[in-house]
Amino acid sequence: MKKIILFIIVIALLSSCAITNKGEMRQNIVSKSEIELMSYFREGMYHFKNNRYLDATQAFERALFLNNNPKIRYNLALALERLGDTDKALAIMTELYYNYPEEINYKMGQARMLDLVGKKDEAVVIYNEVLEILEKKNDVKDYRYKVYRRLSDLYYKIGDIDEATCYSQMAFNEKLSKDDLLRHVRLLLSVDVPIRDIYSLSKVESKRVQNEILRKKNELEQNGTSFADSFESQDSQDMHNNDVLINGSKNDCRLESVFAFAFLDDFKQNKEVLSEIIARSKECLNNKDSYYPVLTVLEKISSKYSDNLSGNTLNLDEEEDNFNVSDTTILNLPGSSYKYIEKFLPTFNIAKN
Repeated sequence: MKKIILFIIVIALLSSCAITNKGEMRQNIVSKSEIELMSYFREGMYHFKNNRYLDATQAFERALFLNNNPKIRYNLALALERLGDTDKALAIMTELYYNYPEEINYKMGQARMLDLVGKKDEAVVIYNEVLEILEKKNDVKDYRYKVYRRLSDLYYKIGDIDEATCYSQMAFNEKLSKDDLLRHVRLLLSVDVPIRDIYSLSKVESKRVQNEILRKKNELEQNGTSFADSFESQDSQDMHNNDVLINGSKNDCRLESVFAFAFLDDFKQNKEVLSEIIARSKECLNNKDSYYPVLTVLEKISSKYSDNLSGNTLNLDEEEDNFNVSDTTILNLPGSSYKYIEKFLPTFNIAKN
């Protein structure tokens, strides 16, 4: 009797199950071409990230054969540009620019390509189109920063120094990082802004950056997130910010080393300021820091310059014969330093790393 009841229950359960239509089953299954498409696209992205741009273009082209997707064409254009085929890259990006006028990435790509082929005025127009779109959007700080930075570079190449300086300041205000302060200071040095003005500006702006970093640190701590953990989601450009010290930072000293050599151009007037920079930098940079040898070169030149102004005879003896400057340090030295090295340290050695 139990067997009969069990048999009836099983039959009832089987008869209550709906059988899926074969057509419906196929709709839930990813097609072979879709699998191939994703495979080629991922392959292209993998090669692109590993700087194998020829392999990337071939993978993207195979993906486009299956689906003429605009995102794939965009990535193909970037890969072609890295290969040096700017004409083909520009043709693809121009088509995307006109067909998808509200897509910021395509506008940014088009402007960049135009800059590469020398059409800088046209690139400026498109970057300004991007800024118009960004006025209507929120959470676009990174885009806005990139546009400001690229417009600054473009105007500098064109020769419009006022606009280049203005957009460089705007980029710095948007990012408030030490890296961008360094870039802004380098620009000011190249356009003959008085060195004392740059020095005063850098001190004020460096303090503003530090206050912003501390403000973010306090916000994170209030939200229960450690300051160190927060860097996992930030760009590598901002990673230096955990180097903050209460009374300044190593980056402040490195920042000063970028333009401190310019004080040598009027050493007699700037001697005291230069001595302050050297003394302060020696306190906050240890002798293993990459900028410490730069500081050493500056200090030796300053000392020789001071002796020269005092009427003392330059002593180019064995002390300088033993003074080694690595090739890495040479690369970190500003161009304005070479004439002073030639004059005051003519017998220094370049120690290859």
